[in-house]
Amino acid sequence: MAQLAKGLKVVTGLQFRADPLITKAKQLVDSGAIGQITSTTATGCFNNYPADTWNAKADYFLNFKGGANEYTISFAHFLDSFRYIVGDFANLHSVVDIQYPTVKLVDFTTGEVTDPARKKTSPDHIFVNGKLESGAVASLSFRKVTKTVDGKGLRWLISGTKGELEITIDGPNFQMDIAKKQLRLVDNSVGVTQDIDFTDAQELAYVKSVPAMGQNTSRLCEKYVAAPTEVANFDDALKLHQLLDKIAAAANYPYKA
Repeated sequence: MAQLAKGLKVVTGLQFRADPLITKAKQLVDSGAIGQITSTTATGCFNNYPADTWNAKADYFLNFKGGANEYTISFAHFLDSFRYIVGDFANLHSVVDIQYPTVKLVDFTTGEVTDPARKKTSPDHIFVNGKLESGAVASLSFRKVTKTVDGKGLRWLISGTKGELEITIDGPNFQMDIAKKQLRLVDNSVGVTQDIDFTDAQELAYVKSVPAMGQNTSRLCEKYVAAPTEVANFDDALKLHQLLDKIAAAANYPYKA
């Protein structure tokens, strides 16, 4: 598909990079606000439901081969924005694992347990360490929990020679604009941490009328029209899937997509 799309104006559904939070963070990094990146650390979690429970109507999420699961959606959306802001891995080693090999399937409409021990092949813990093409070092850790101690679904630090950025999001589903978010910056020369306003003053009014789960998709569509180089194309999607495959392979993950 990527080959067939050569020369065409295309977009793929990686809407997290259209989030104003990510757009602003990239602008700050590209402007040199934190200097040369030296390291980046991200800690995230998957807690849509209790760790030992899953929605019976989304049973397919539990299969690694199905292509739609927490690894290829939630983690992948983060990983795309990670590549977008700080670049790709030059080398890496990883641990990809299942700590909850069986889960209870529940029909959330009726409360009925449809399967008390549904086997799962999609991973729920992902740890990646490595060096980026820029020379910076990186550490990513994503875990499965029922509740986080601090309420944060994502805490991402980008450290540089002049300062540091922190991105935090309450709750999972980073690609959807449904949780409280914060962007903070500390400039070494000033030494005071400040909250950064990432509101897009030029955003079209209709976007705010879209249900929260679809707002970043609306922003993605608008960027596709106004700034097509800022959206993910098929080449980006291909490189993302190659990186996901590389992470799983480096961990000798026993299930194949």
